[in-house]
Amino acid sequence: MKRLFCILFLFVLFGCSTNKDKALNRFFHRTTTHYNYYYNAREIFNAAVTKVESSQKDDYSELLPLFVYGDESSARSIFPEMDVAIEKSSTAIKKHSMRIKRQERNNWIDDCYLLIGKAYFYKKEYFNAKENFDYLFRSFKDRDTRVQGLIWSARTSMEEKDLGKVDYWMKKLEEENPESDKVKAEMYAVLADYEIKKKNFDRAIEMLEKAVTRTKEKKKRARFTYVLAQLYHQKFEYKKATRAYSEVIKMRPGYEMEFQAKIARARAYDFKSKDVSVVKKEMNKLLRDKKNKEYRDQIYFALAELAFREGDEPLGIEYLRKSAASSTSNIKQKTQSYLRLAKYYYNKPEYRNAHMFYDSTAAVVPKNYEFYDEVMSRKDYLTDLIKNMDIIAREDSLQLIVFDEKKRRKVIGQLIDDAKAEKERKIKELEQDNSGSNNNFFANDNNKNPFNAATATSGKWYFYNPSTMALGVSSFQRVWGKRPLEDDWRRSNKNNATTLQNDTSSNEDGPKIDFDEDRLSEEYYLKDLPLDDSSLIASNKSIEEAMFNVGSIFRENIQDYRAAIETFEKLVSRFPEGELLLPSYYQLYRLALEIDDDKRTAKYRKIIVDNYPDSEYAEIILDPTSAKVVRENKKRVENYYAQAYEYYQNKKYDIVIARCEKAKSIFPENHIASKYDFLKALSIGHSNTVDTFKMALESVIELHPNTEEEAKAKEILNKIMNAPTNENNNGPVYQKNETEQHYFVMMVANSDKQMQMYKAYVANFNNAYFSGKKYSVETIGYDAEFDLLTIKGLENESAAITYFKAFLENKDHLAKLNQKGYNAFIINISNFGEMYKKRDTSGYLTFFLGNYMK
Repeated sequence: MKRLFCILFLFVLFGCSTNKDKALNRFFHRTTTHYNYYYNAREIFNAAVTKVESSQKDDYSELLPLFVYGDESSARSIFPEMDVAIEKSSTAIKKHSMRIKRQERNNWIDDCYLLIGKAYFYKKEYFNAKENFDYLFRSFKDRDTRVQGLIWSARTSMEEKDLGKVDYWMKKLEEENPESDKVKAEMYAVLADYEIKKKNFDRAIEMLEKAVTRTKEKKKRARFTYVLAQLYHQKFEYKKATRAYSEVIKMRPGYEMEFQAKIARARAYDFKSKDVSVVKKEMNKLLRDKKNKEYRDQIYFALAELAFREGDEPLGIEYLRKSAASSTSNIKQKTQSYLRLAKYYYNKPEYRNAHMFYDSTAAVVPKNYEFYDEVMSRKDYLTDLIKNMDIIAREDSLQLIVFDEKKRRKVIGQLIDDAKAEKERKIKELEQDNSGSNNNFFANDNNKNPFNAATATSGKWYFYNPSTMALGVSSFQRVWGKRPLEDDWRRSNKNNATTLQNDTSSNEDGPKIDFDEDRLSEEYYLKDLPLDDSSLIASNKSIEEAMFNVGSIFRENIQDYRAAIETFEKLVSRFPEGELLLPSYYQLYRLALEIDDDKRTAKYRKIIVDNYPDSEYAEIILDPTSAKVVRENKKRVENYYAQAYEYYQNKKYDIVIARCEKAKSIFPENHIASKYDFLKALSIGHSNTVDTFKMALESVIELHPNTEEEAKAKEILNKIMNAPTNENNNGPVYQKNETEQHYFVMMVANSDKQMQMYKAYVANFNNAYFSGKKYSVETIGYDAEFDLLTIKGLENESAAITYFKAFLENKDHLAKLNQKGYNAFIINISNFGEMYKKRDTSGYLTFFLGNYMK
């Protein structure tokens, strides 16, 4: 027994020394580091990473990210775990590092440094992370250790979007050849991620294929393989994509990914290798499965893709409609289904249907959607196109029945009969359910659309009868006014709606109904017809302008040059003395040039030059350089503005102001002067006093009336004028300082007697989430109403913002305190002194909201 005790004593005695490179010393410190510190720290770290990854909601309609790091909120949720991992690993290094002759003899110390760096990385404290990764790369000779330092340095730079550093680390990585497959797999995955971010997908596939073959961990391998399948899919390599999706399914990665792989495999199915009926059968089986109810929109979308690839367009359209109809919570999928339909009809082209589905897409598309701007742009100009087409159709139809008295009387007589029938029906419905008028325009309220009953009795859809439709539109506009095509159009003029609802009729002793008695008279419909010369001239002018607009939209927005030529040629033929004849000839000349139609080009060139020799158009045709000069000048102006705007985005406001001033001398009377002046005003707002900003905005309003910039300037000026201000005009002037220490401040009512409890809550929160920080919690008396619960020691603005968000989002330690709704803010030490001295709460809160909460 004594001998055993002596052995143990000697083991501890000699083992405790970190300066002796003996086998016993190394064994002791390695074993202790591994089992007492690193193992526990790694388990805590892995659990925290799993928590972050589990909180990630993958969007399978996009290319999945290879790595899941979480957002700021998820990062804050794992602060306690990561701090423990950092503390344990740091203690291991401090107590058991054996750096002898510039070489580390404890082979677990590099793992501790790596774990510390990764913990900081997941906390999004990238500066601290980089210090550890850089130390690994520069201080250890082991090749795999060095490569891991490089890998994580590269990942950190990518998260920081430091492109220069990313390129540097990637070049270093490509020079390395790690020994273990695990490190090789990680290196290739990071290289693939880098290439994906650069949209160099061929190179990304090459790297990811290498990563997949070397990755042993099932979860990572499944994710990497899924991304690889997506990359094949978007390159239309269906055979490889099908095989990769099938590999994912075999791995059983979890229901969500397995289901998505089946859906994606169906969309990418390789018809050449197998019978497509197999995948259809699988999709229909998924449809029947009740647990897939919320995924039916995606299944229908996959079936639609299959149908289109087989050439069965009607079936594809049917499935897309079903997909959109069954999509309730998945807005992204609803957007994709509508957009697929919109693009289908746009490319046919069937512009009415395309407009309908772009309109539907615009109603649901998220603002961060990749094609948001394209959707909104197409929706807008298609709306304009259809509006002008409808003007032409309506005026043509009205003119048609003007010159055919027999047809006119028949149509009006039918409308009056139907109005009578509608009135009787409304009375009966009201008597039956006593439910009042129905506000559904297209369902029951035919008073607002008096032609539904007419078309029902005739067996033809209302819109198939141009004459009836034309009168209907005119009646609608008389009741509702001219409305833009938009959601909730009924609400855009509440006065009209109120008038209509109050315009009731009664059937003697019967109940009141919402009905316009004028609809029972012939004069009601005749008012809209161009029966005299002046009305007919106005009608023709509307048609001419609408045709010019339609042709211009075809040319400039849609680039459907054939349709544009057809429209303009109809215009010049129909209105040979119209006001828009010459501009139409010039449009036809330009269109002929666009499609290399020499015969048409010569024809319209001759018409313009011979018949209108003194016109601007003739001058441009005879001297093509003049038009070119105009275009080139516009391009220069816009490029110069784009550069100024880039400086603005980078917060270089002085440069922006200087460039906007210089633009006035370089480009006098340019076509976007309002944009230059507005950008200058915004830069002044960021770098000068409020009064100077106001003057700049007022200048924009004065110099650029009836522009978008004027409206924006007025909006901002109005907000400034209505913003809360200090009662004392000589109040403190607050300044931002990103490097200065900050306080977190919560204004707690004096009447609230639980301040001590709140301080305990905050202390527990700090210990859990900011255990490595030396933050102090204090109470400071303020005024007759409030005391200040103050957290001091926040290192700088960035740390203060992190703390502020974590504090307000916390749902365990601080839930009761946050429910109180007390004002909270962060403030640097200098500003705190100014605010406290003047008790300028409202003044500082205005500054805080404008500078920290933007």
